[in-house]
Amino acid sequence: MLLLSQMFYPDYQSTSQLFSDLAFSLGRRGCQMTVITAYPLDLGASRTSCSKLPARETRDRVDIRRVGFRLNYERNLLLRAFGYASHLSAVAWRQNVLGRTI
Repeated sequence: MLLLSQMFYPDYQSTSQLFSDLAFSLGRRGCQMTVITAYPLDLGASRTSCSKLPARETRDRVDIRRVGFRLNYERNLLLRAFGYASHLSAVAWRQNVLGRTI
């Protein structure tokens, strides 16, 4: 099962928590899960630096793949839509133009 989400573990926002809980729960139940996500904006002072997060990791039977970057336009609907479009463009670019398997 493939999940596309700009926000995912270890991001601590509620959307990230929701998608992370869903993916990890399905993974523990035997579903083959792949999540394509962006790098978090900020992990807080007590957490790992965003720059140290791997582009690909497996956690709780979920294959997590991070691409591109995430824009913080949460207060403006038009700019938020642009942020989502840029995330999906990064996924498509990596897959189709660069010929890399995500």
